[in-house]
Amino acid sequence: MVISDEDRQWLIKTFLGLNIGSSENGYIITGCLEFSAAFDELGKEYRINPSEEDSLRLICIDDKYEIKIQIFHDENKYPQVWETNKRITRQAQKHGLNIFDLHIYKSGEVCLVGPFDMNSNLAFREFINGPVIQFFYDQSYFERFGRWPRGQYSHGIFGLFENFHDHISTLSDNLVLDCLQHMARQSNWSQFIDYIVLKERVQGHVDCPCGSKKIFRDCHQGAFRGLWNLQKYIKDNPKVIDTFLNSSKKPD
Repeated sequence: MVISDEDRQWLIKTFLGLNIGSSENGYIITGCLEFSAAFDELGKEYRINPSEEDSLRLICIDDKYEIKIQIFHDENKYPQVWETNKRITRQAQKHGLNIFDLHIYKSGEVCLVGPFDMNSNLAFREFINGPVIQFFYDQSYFERFGRWPRGQYSHGIFGLFENFHDHISTLSDNLVLDCLQHMARQSNWSQFIDYIVLKERVQGHVDCPCGSKKIFRDCHQGAFRGLWNLQKYIKDNPKVIDTFLNSSKKPD
């Protein structure tokens, strides 16, 4: 991600609590992120610095978080973000939740977007006003109301299939290979690769693989649809699975 001198000035003037410096790999942004934002549930869009009119009909939140952002010179690497004051971790402990439930990894790094939403071409200001502020707005919203303003993906491989399903309008060999490669990083990936290579279609009335004893299409509906479409594409394009299995990124 490229950060111009104008971007630096914009950051310093817009977010007075943030500092930006250079690192060996790119840039490091640290300090206090203060924001004002709202989410329009009807229009499915966020409003940064919402207007007075917005405040009459939307849930506007003013809040701040201590953060660290690593921006890489390598434009193919998505930036990393940490919440450094462990506020979200304390919220998880308070409510008896795992920090993964609040989209925080053990390292403290936050999970900003789904794997197929990582747009390496996103401009710096769009990144800050988009995924970064949206993530922390969602956290503040959950802290106040106990729910997410726009829903959330499931954890692990189920969330992967849900995110994949949201991108089926752009279905392609590359998207499917990307999904398979993300699958291969999951501890239970082999259970699902069996679904994909079966001749029969994935059935929605079977028990959900999560072990809930509910049927798949009712328990994890989005994941079922994503897996069904993944399997269908591979059945129609069998060379994709061969490409994956013969690639250098295949699992051990």
